[in-house]
Amino acid sequence: MTLKWLDQVNKEYAILVIAASTGGPTALQTILRDLGSSFPLPMVIAQHVTAGFMCALADWLASTIPLPVHVIEHETPILPGHVYLPYDDHHLEIIRYHVVNIKKSIPIDHYCPSADHLFSSVAHHYGSRAIGVILTGMGDDGAQGLLELARAGGTTFGQDEDSCIVYGMPKMAKVHGAVHHELPLEQLGMSIAAVLGKV
Repeated sequence: MTLKWLDQVNKEYAILVIAASTGGPTALQTILRDLGSSFPLPMVIAQHVTAGFMCALADWLASTIPLPVHVIEHETPILPGHVYLPYDDHHLEIIRYHVVNIKKSIPIDHYCPSADHLFSSVAHHYGSRAIGVILTGMGDDGAQGLLELARAGGTTFGQDEDSCIVYGMPKMAKVHGAVHHELPLEQLGMSIAAVLGKV
């Protein structure tokens, strides 16, 4: 597949990946709304939700942000300015450049969808062309994967403690040295745009 739009919109970055858990839906809404309708990268998201609620989350986001939102059920090419979530009880993963798929969770998985799994797949296929963001949430999911992305040359952001509902996932990512920029929620969208040279 020829991806000519990459050369047209940005020479450096090619994807935005976001992970969140407790308090995440509202945080996601804030960031995605702030990015605006002309945001030039595909956005892949790991948001922990109870089984059966992913489609409802996608519908709610789609009704409150200026971007198309998709729930992935099979191998799918990703497009600039579109938001992608995995189907219930599945992990989301990049399987090759600008193609996502889902992977069924198994009982030993601690988190679903797994932020570590998604960040790691993005690190493998995009390296320095990725922007990673870790938001409010309980536990340590995403810390290792975001570190892998940072070590691959990607640019990483973490939500700060004061603006988190639960300062667990961002804290653990910061402790691991995976967060380049820690910011309040209301500054993250603008800061991501600034990295892209859009402000």
